Amino acid sequence: MSKVLYIKANIKPEGQSRTFRISDEFVESYKKQHPNDEVVVLDLYKEDIDFLRPEDLGVLFGPKTEESKKHPHLKYAYQFVEADKYIFAAPMWNLSIPAILKAYIDYISVTGITFKYTAEGPVGLCQNKKAIHIVTRGGEYKDMPYEMGDRCL
Repeated sequence: MSKVLYIKANIKPEGQSRTFRISDEFVESYKKQHPNDEVVVLDLYKEDIDFLRPEDLGVLFGPKTEESKKHPHLKYAYQFVEADKYIFAAPMWNLSIPAILKAYIDYISVTGITFKYTAEGPVGLCQNKKAIHIVTRGGEYKDMPYEMGDRCL
């Protein structure tokens, strides 16, 4: 059994987002093919995701304990590292990902949880996991150097 984290990043409500229509259909098909897997939905606009502030740095770089798993920022990093697979559903906005998804990436990029520093440089702690980015966009951006919607993830 795998734990799948379905990360949704679109301010449009259900039924109005092309991204969610496609990603929800993908998830339903996935569930039929993998009935024993647990799919956890994380809608970033329904969470308390905000931009990191200087006062947040202490907890991000501080010691990681059982108590830190409950911290409003660190809980996302722990949730991310505990998942086996990831589904990112986010449209391309202004040639990139939505700002809330970038803020979420800041929340989950935590030393000692999702990566560590070694003598050879940083090393990811989410090894051998699968991810998919389901994205919609309003135009054709193939091979464009300024398109950052998929390059970011």
